[in-house]
Amino acid sequence: MILQPNTRPNRQNCDTLRPLHYAPSDSAISERFVSDLRTAASAIRQPLELLHASNGRDIDAVFASLAQKPVDALVVSAGTLFYGRRVQLVTLAAFHRAPAIYPWREAVEIGGLMSYGTSLADAVWSFVRG
Repeated sequence: MILQPNTRPNRQNCDTLRPLHYAPSDSAISERFVSDLRTAASAIRQPLELLHASNGRDIDAVFASLAQKPVDALVVSAGTLFYGRRVQLVTLAAFHRAPAIYPWREAVEIGGLMSYGTSLADAVWSFVRG
């Protein structure tokens, strides 16, 4: 998801929250995430525009649109597509100079700015160890 608060005074076209979103098979989790973002956007009186991607080309197209509509920050939602494409997401965010927050620590380990989640590998090991 791409979260775009209008925080820089000299930026144009930065008045909408623009989440990059993928609705994977676990759509209940995805719907909850979108609902929480809508609540947060409403609380700070920011419009919310969801941007969808269902494959690598869609991700490229979304980031290409940043040339016309730059963002102040990105929030990437969880899902198997985005996890599998985390290198692409981190690379494109860096190329477009868009600060990003990811749902997995692994994105930060490959150069992403920050994470709001845990390491999936650590979570699996914790589960296995009981």
